[in-house]
Amino acid sequence: MRHYLFAQILIWFMIHSITMTAQGSETFTMPDDLKKQSYESAIRVADWMVRNQVSDPYDANYGRLMVTYDVKQKKVGRYAPNWMQGVSIMGLLMTYHRTGDKKYLEAAERAGQYIKDLQILDNRKPEYYGAFREDTAHSPWCHPRDALTGALGLLWLYEEKKDPEYLERIKLFNKWFFEQAMAKGWPLWTYHFDGRPHIYLQGSFHGGDGVYFYDYWRITGDESCLEKGLKFIVDYTYDKFLLADGKIRVIYDAEKGEYLEDGKTQAGMQIMHRHNDDFMSISFLDAYIKFGYKKYLDRAEAYAKWLMSEQREDGGFGKPDVPPAAPVGSNFLLELYKITKKPEYIQSAIKGAKYLLTQQETDQSDMKAYGGFYGYGNNWSSETKDTLNLRTSAYALIFLLKIEGKESGPYYSPFDRDSKLPKNKE
Repeated sequence: MRHYLFAQILIWFMIHSITMTAQGSETFTMPDDLKKQSYESAIRVADWMVRNQVSDPYDANYGRLMVTYDVKQKKVGRYAPNWMQGVSIMGLLMTYHRTGDKKYLEAAERAGQYIKDLQILDNRKPEYYGAFREDTAHSPWCHPRDALTGALGLLWLYEEKKDPEYLERIKLFNKWFFEQAMAKGWPLWTYHFDGRPHIYLQGSFHGGDGVYFYDYWRITGDESCLEKGLKFIVDYTYDKFLLADGKIRVIYDAEKGEYLEDGKTQAGMQIMHRHNDDFMSISFLDAYIKFGYKKYLDRAEAYAKWLMSEQREDGGFGKPDVPPAAPVGSNFLLELYKITKKPEYIQSAIKGAKYLLTQQETDQSDMKAYGGFYGYGNNWSSETKDTLNLRTSAYALIFLLKIEGKESGPYYSPFDRDSKLPKNKE
């Protein structure tokens, strides 16, 4: 990477200058009422997460967060798998930094403990060593994309606590991910721990893996995962999944050399991952910041234009509504605005925030419901608002605190906690 170090330095200063101008610009001011509403909404959902977390250390689910709650039946659907634990950790840490209240830090640590419980550290099966199981310590499989988000939660706990155990576990996971999950190039769809064949279909959602490798570099200073992680992921995504027209192709069968878009194969998941890109677009921004290639920013902007074309008048995305796209897509547009200073991106993000605020349960008559955000119910349905979902809720927490403006990141963002771009830690 040394051969273009000088170019990297120049592009870093250029982007840094643009970004600081955007953040300090007087041409745009976030409305005070939106900032206030966003903060209040964020605290409600953070408290909803903490209140419904399993906190009894004698319970095997200790540290897990509630994923779904049916407000009509007053029934908990399930508790969180590895990746939802990871996303929730980041939201809780962000809330801790915003408020200084240690209950959010403690909840994040409990969530991290459950992720640690999912990690395989039995060296009798070296090919599994370091992986995170999907849901429970008995799950005979994982989606490597999900496991990576669980690891991302632990990575940010390491940044917060500097506990070397977190870093040790993260490095074991990295070794497993590159040697096993990426053994044939693009990361596996599903990895089995019980001898069943792995699933080799390629999913666009792995485009978001780059976020993890960028964050690993900026937190640890270790560049060993940048080329084979961040750059490889973004380049392959550029070629296969995020196309020049800004549209996402979700499933690719590399063996057959064809996309599976028959309207039947994982149909609900495909619809969701076109609008909720699973932070693929943030990977492109990370790669642009780190490597300086404008093609990454251009492709991210192509996706932004498509995404905005899918935004409804009420601010939501997709028809029918794709609930997690409101915080995920709007978060991307906010981060893109910080880099480009183009007003259409922040305007769309604000529109998304206003819609998101209408999707929160604010009736205190049922405290299991109060504060959660409505999301997908059974069978990927968003037609009726009867299910609170951690997927939308945890993403909403991070995005709403960014919109409020007191905390600008660093989660799902190229920017550090101080709103500046990371420097090479060489």
